[in-house]
Amino acid sequence: MPKQIKKEVIPASEKVNRVFAVISMAAALILAGLLIFLLPQLLNDESPVKACIISGGYFVFMLSCIMHCITGFVSYGKTQDFTGLFHGLISLVCTFLCLLNLRFVLVLLFSGLNMDSVANKLVGDHTMTEFVNAQTSDWTGLIFAMAAMLIIGIVGIVRLSKK
Repeated sequence: MPKQIKKEVIPASEKVNRVFAVISMAAALILAGLLIFLLPQLLNDESPVKACIISGGYFVFMLSCIMHCITGFVSYGKTQDFTGLFHGLISLVCTFLCLLNLRFVLVLLFSGLNMDSVANKLVGDHTMTEFVNAQTSDWTGLIFAMAAMLIIGIVGIVRLSKK
């Protein structure tokens, strides 16, 4: 009788972490699509609907990074597997990079909702052009965060498919 090869069983906490990695990957792809296709249109017509959609995509991505970070640390605590710790740390950095862009997204949202006084308070003493130009490093960080979550999501899909 041939021997059966037993497949490795993924612990439940790691499985949850991998699922959140895939969710974060999907949120990153959606946010990237919104930024590529809707942001230029928003700058032309200042539509409140588009401002809400882009802001919503940003907040969903940030929330998915937070949840992936938490589940990564929980997974490490239960399994003592450093993969969970590594994923938690990467997601923590991604969450921090999302937080760096929070002021810009709020200015974008309030400007789109025609609440210019609130947007101007968030901008501060700078002109809107100076404020947008100062966001280059923050946007670079957000792109890095989306790319990192894309890679971790692909790894999550591979790991979940091998179970």
